[in-house]
Amino acid sequence: MVKKKEYTAEDIKVLDDRSHVRLRTQIYLGNMNKVVYNIPLFVNDKIKIKEVEFIPAVYKAVGEIIDNSIDEFANTTFAGKVLSIDANPVLGTYTISDNGRGVPIDMHSSGKHTPEVVFGSLRSGRNFTDDKEAGVIGMNGVGSACTNYCSVEFSVDIHRDGKRYRQTFSNGATEISKPSIRAGSDKTGTSISFQLDSEVFEDPTLPPELMQNRAIELALLILDLPLNIMVRSTSTKMVSKLLSPKYQTITILSLNKMVMNFMLSLMFRKD
Repeated sequence: MVKKKEYTAEDIKVLDDRSHVRLRTQIYLGNMNKVVYNIPLFVNDKIKIKEVEFIPAVYKAVGEIIDNSIDEFANTTFAGKVLSIDANPVLGTYTISDNGRGVPIDMHSSGKHTPEVVFGSLRSGRNFTDDKEAGVIGMNGVGSACTNYCSVEFSVDIHRDGKRYRQTFSNGATEISKPSIRAGSDKTGTSISFQLDSEVFEDPTLPPELMQNRAIELALLILDLPLNIMVRSTSTKMVSKLLSPKYQTITILSLNKMVMNFMLSLMFRKD
């Protein structure tokens, strides 16, 4: 007869937020196992299907930072807004930038500067009240902190109130630099650069084609938001383009044509 293992108070563990996110990442970011997807590639007015392999939680971690910038533009109507995505998915490094209002950089009631609270604390955010901004994506206050906790390095560069605020979180936010705040900035916006941690993800890389498709999706879904996209497939080779509203309109017409041709090719294909 197998003797039952003793169950005592010593078996109960209490983890801090960072440790819980890194240990049970799938709860916050989704599937941690590699999956294979067939994605469409738009090449020379034709649709090609390519099989790619990646970890969905890695894709979600990157998407959380992109969604923050999209939320910033959800209820702003100023001219000249641009979302920039500079990705080297082969190395797992990303920089997401917007020229919105910029995350507030003043002191928070917790005694820390607001960016340190926003990006370094789980369950912190602006969308917990009844007067939250309409049309926003981020509602639970965990996204950017999860990405930070799962990164080797996570750097914040904010322009607001005539000042530039810079701060770096290292090793899953266990090390946090003292903020650098300097006057003299004449612009606004937030830029986040990060490298995902291979100790958290079995493979922190993404297929470049997947990031390119994500950029096209954004261009088609948010017609009034120009996108500056740079997807690097190696340290030297890169794809860079500015998706303006005019480009997006042309793209939609081109995609309609490509989808129709693709469907016709399937209908009349001889196996």
